[in-house]
Amino acid sequence: MSLRLKITLFMALFTLILLSCYLFWWLPSYTRRVEAELLVLGEAEVSILAEAMRPGIISAPPGGLVGSLEHALESSPVWSRIALSDARGKQIYPLAPEPPETTPLTWFEASITHGVEEIAILRLGADVKALTAKRTRAAARMGLLFIALPGALMLALLFYTTKRITRPLNRLGIAAHHIANAKFDIALPQKSGDEIGLLTQSIHTMKTRLALRDKAFTENERRLSAIIDTAAAGLITIDHAGTLRSFNTAAERMFGYASGEVLGQNIRILMPLPYRREHDRFIRRYLLSGEKRAIGIEQEVKGRRKNGEVFPIWLAVSEMKQTEETLFVGSVLEITHQKTADAELVKHRDNLRAMIHERTKDLKVAMEKAEAANQAKSNFISNMSHEIRTPMNALLGFLALALEKDDLPTELRSYLEVAHRSSWSLLGLLDDILDISKLEGGRMELELTPFNLAALLRDVCHTMAVAAREKKLSLRLFMATPLPRYCSGDPMRLRQVLFNLLSNAVKFTHNGSITMHVESLQNNEIHFAVDDTGIGIPQNQLKRIFEPFAQADDSSTRRYGGTGLGTAIAKQLTELMGGNIWVKSTVGTGSTFHLTLTLPEATAMQPEPPSQPQRPASLPMVLSVLVAEDIDENAKLIMIRLEQQGHRAVSVSNGLEVFAALSRGPFDLILMDVHMPEMDGLEATREIRRGGAGEACRTIPIIGLTASAGKQDVKECLDAGMNEVVTKPIDFMRLYAAMETSLPVKEFSGPTVKEPPSPSPEEWPEISGVDTRQAMTTWGDRNVYLKALTSFVHKFKEAPRTMLRAMETGGTDAVHQTLHAIKGASANLCMTEVHKACQDLTPLPGPEEIEKTRPLIVSLHSAFQRLVHTLDPPATETPDLATEHPERPSDQVATWFEELLGALCSDNPDRVIPLLEPSAACISEAHTRRLQNRVDLFDFRGAEEEARKTAREMNIYLNGRAHGAET
Repeated sequence: MSLRLKITLFMALFTLILLSCYLFWWLPSYTRRVEAELLVLGEAEVSILAEAMRPGIISAPPGGLVGSLEHALESSPVWSRIALSDARGKQIYPLAPEPPETTPLTWFEASITHGVEEIAILRLGADVKALTAKRTRAAARMGLLFIALPGALMLALLFYTTKRITRPLNRLGIAAHHIANAKFDIALPQKSGDEIGLLTQSIHTMKTRLALRDKAFTENERRLSAIIDTAAAGLITIDHAGTLRSFNTAAERMFGYASGEVLGQNIRILMPLPYRREHDRFIRRYLLSGEKRAIGIEQEVKGRRKNGEVFPIWLAVSEMKQTEETLFVGSVLEITHQKTADAELVKHRDNLRAMIHERTKDLKVAMEKAEAANQAKSNFISNMSHEIRTPMNALLGFLALALEKDDLPTELRSYLEVAHRSSWSLLGLLDDILDISKLEGGRMELELTPFNLAALLRDVCHTMAVAAREKKLSLRLFMATPLPRYCSGDPMRLRQVLFNLLSNAVKFTHNGSITMHVESLQNNEIHFAVDDTGIGIPQNQLKRIFEPFAQADDSSTRRYGGTGLGTAIAKQLTELMGGNIWVKSTVGTGSTFHLTLTLPEATAMQPEPPSQPQRPASLPMVLSVLVAEDIDENAKLIMIRLEQQGHRAVSVSNGLEVFAALSRGPFDLILMDVHMPEMDGLEATREIRRGGAGEACRTIPIIGLTASAGKQDVKECLDAGMNEVVTKPIDFMRLYAAMETSLPVKEFSGPTVKEPPSPSPEEWPEISGVDTRQAMTTWGDRNVYLKALTSFVHKFKEAPRTMLRAMETGGTDAVHQTLHAIKGASANLCMTEVHKACQDLTPLPGPEEIEKTRPLIVSLHSAFQRLVHTLDPPATETPDLATEHPERPSDQVATWFEELLGALCSDNPDRVIPLLEPSAACISEAHTRRLQNRVDLFDFRGAEEEARKTAREMNIYLNGRAHGAET
């Protein structure tokens, strides 16, 4: 079908569809719409006319009203008749009867009212059908006109298409057919500026290019033939039967045959045995099954010259598929000289291999020496750190002891304080060197735990606040909300990185402020920025600022000191945690260190709510129980509760005493504490299960008692051979249930246990920091509990001070033992505040984090002091304490206040107490007593405010300000 016919059919179909839509859809729809509009218009006009006639009906004479109606009827092209009647139905207009309707009219009526009274009815009649038909005919004529216009346009388009498109396209088709047959002399239609002209131009360009390509193809064919003839490699073509089809000049030289001698012959004449027999079979197998043995593969084979000589060749066979048939092309290279050279290369290769082997041995020895040297360096740093730390611990300890002396001269005390601070600086340097050694050796490991991010940030800033205050710098922390409350990561290493960055900021800032910004980014990423107004870093030094032992320049090292390890450790720790760290700085303006870490949000483990007080269950029979517990208070509590249940109990304090007790007599059950001196509970349990206490004791039930409630801790107890594990604080109902579960029924013998009477709540006092209701449930006996509580408080009330001194001297082992003893006993004694403080100190930080540990130990000391004041109320303050301040020179009093405020800022009571001694104090006994009471409770901020208040009362100038105002 031609294009012209297609266009004609399309135009006819389009016109038919357009006419059908007009006649069967648009015209009926238009008629209905006109009729609906006329009905709406009639209703509206009759209402308007009725409203307009109301005044005339009321006041005008009937003659004038009739004239108005006749005028309205004559001037309206719509209304055929008008009728007006009064309220009783009497016709007012027309006066004479009208002839009957020749065509049905549509009547519209409206009531004319005066107030609420209907006075007349107006009716208008119109031939809606005639009016609708009239408008429809007008629209139909216009519609047909619009339909005729596209038809005329389509005819014109058809004529134009025939002349300007189809004829040129026919000519172009004929020309394309000639071009396809390589007849490039055909004439094309005349070019024009429309699409046909563009197509004509394209075909003309194609014709030109095809003519050039045909010419180039002919030349390439001649060139390819020349290349083949002049190629250095022999090129041989055969068909599927092995018949030689081409044989170039290089092949003639190689085999000694002229091309005329071999063309038409089988390829076997060029092959020696056994290749001759296999060749045809390989080709037939490939054509039938596609299995390739030589096609597409390069290999070394043998060739046979015309004179019968066999020589090595390198053969590569490829398949060339043509329309008519499949040919195989072989590329042949003679490799006689290469084989000779290969033999020489093999000889040299063996010699080179022997040399490489010797060199490899030398390199291996050198690598082992380097690794040994690196390990020796790490061992040396570790050993030296240990060896130096040992005398450093003694040095710090004796300096602390010396500073505790009350009668030290001021100058000597200042010397000792400098030595004490310098010793701590040296210890920090050792820690930095050890950390950088671990990081470089890849031995640093992270410990991922949930931690409170905001608390960590406030703690770090609080630790650095003292150093910033000494330099009169403002240290601020901004945390953009929302931040995750708990994150999963290594809090100790994050604290170390932030502390290093803040420490550098304080060191290199003389005035202004230091600000740490923290914000949450996408994908659990947290951004930390430490901004200072310090000296800044030159741009050419920014790259080496994170290198070990490097600072901005040598003058910074001489002026500010330091090893340059802080930023290097921060960078390596950040990268170990999978984060990024960088710095932006301007000389003279300040620096901003940026740190980003991925810290997934975590859920902190919430302690279980305490259960309602219940009476402990009883075992049905009397048991003989061996209690292994090294803390006297814990052992005493367990013994009391067991004796209240009617059981017989024996107490020992370590694992060795367990074996001694077992050798003296049998026991039904062992309650074994896990952490004990000399031999712990785990080792003792393993030895009992191995038969170390006799065969009869190997199956004795053992219940573990531990303050460590982790899954791994419980698993270790069960793996050691314990039957059950009960965590501290001891839930005795659970303990009795564990005892009942662990013992077979046959082992219950003896009298029935009687349940002790329930204690009365009124007998128990309210004690601050103690859950007395839980104590009532746990202990039962009020007097016994109060005696045990008082004994424990007086025994350990000075333990926090001892722990703080031990931490300052590096004695963490003793601190850990004391903390474990307090933690377990305080839980059993229901001392909620003391037990909470012990939990905050677990796990115990190392000596290098003394600034973190100090406020936690202070909280523990405060909890003990509140219990001391509750259990042993202080005597009433003597009313005649002197309130008069001693007579001292004002400059001496001002100096004493400044020393006192500096000591209070250190949060160290050992620095404050000597200044409050009667011989040193410059204030009255009453004021000294108030300060002493706050220091005893470790309320250093309250003591500082009290001191400033006293200074204002004495009109003392401090730091250039009157009345003790803070600078």
